[in-house]
Amino acid sequence: MYPFREDELAFYDLLSANEKLLNVKGPIQDLVHSVVASVKKNLKLDWTKKEDARAAIRLAVKKELRGKIPFTELDNLLKEVVEQAEDTYKDWPLMG
Repeated sequence: MYPFREDELAFYDLLSANEKLLNVKGPIQDLVHSVVASVKKNLKLDWTKKEDARAAIRLAVKKELRGKIPFTELDNLLKEVVEQAEDTYKDWPLMG
């Protein structure tokens, strides 16, 4: 199993719980790393309070998930990933 950082574990749990929906070539861990990287790349100060920052994260995650999950399920999983990001990175940039 790939080593995960603490902040990646919840995203792994979320994506692996939806693994039957995913059309991923290669290990799911690669998708976890790319989703988390796309979230972190778009974090801004007070991002949870700014709709434009939240929209940038949604778009980045959507690009990572597009083609890897049925279109009909994309919005549901995207919502869950963004909610997880809000929980995990709510204190960004104060977190270590």
